[in-house]
Amino acid sequence: MVELDHEPVGFVQRYLLADNPDWQRALALTGSPAEGVGIDYLIGSEALLGRSLGPAIIGTVVEDTWEAYPEIDAVVVSVAADNRRSWRALEKAGFTRMWIGLLDSADPSDAGQNVVYVRRRTDAPPGDPPA
Repeated sequence: MVELDHEPVGFVQRYLLADNPDWQRALALTGSPAEGVGIDYLIGSEALLGRSLGPAIIGTVVEDTWEAYPEIDAVVVSVAADNRRSWRALEKAGFTRMWIGLLDSADPSDAGQNVVYVRRRTDAPPGDPPA
C-alpha cells in the first residue's frame, strides 16, 4: 500500500518475471529482458494524478528493488498504450520505452495496444547528469 499523510492512496506490487513464465515469455517476445522484475502500480484518487506522485512512487520501488534483488538488472513495466499519464510517470522515473504493440497474453488487462518500458540498474536516476 502507498500512503500519503497516513492515508492509503494507491498500491504497488513487485514480482520476479521468472515466477510467471507465461508473462515472462510474452515480455521476451517484445525484446524486453527475460530476467528481471515487473511492477504494477495504481494511484486510487484522480485528484492525486498529475502531482508527481507516480514518478516518486515508481522511483522508490525501483531503488528498493535494486537493494532487494542484487542479481536483477532490469525492471520491466507494461502499460496500456492509451495511458499517457503512466508513460510520463515511467519516463520521469528513468524508464525507456522498449516496445509498443499487442502482447501475446491471455490476461484481459493486456488487451489492446501496450507499451513496454524498461529501467536497467545501470540507467542514471532522473535528474543526474550523464557521466
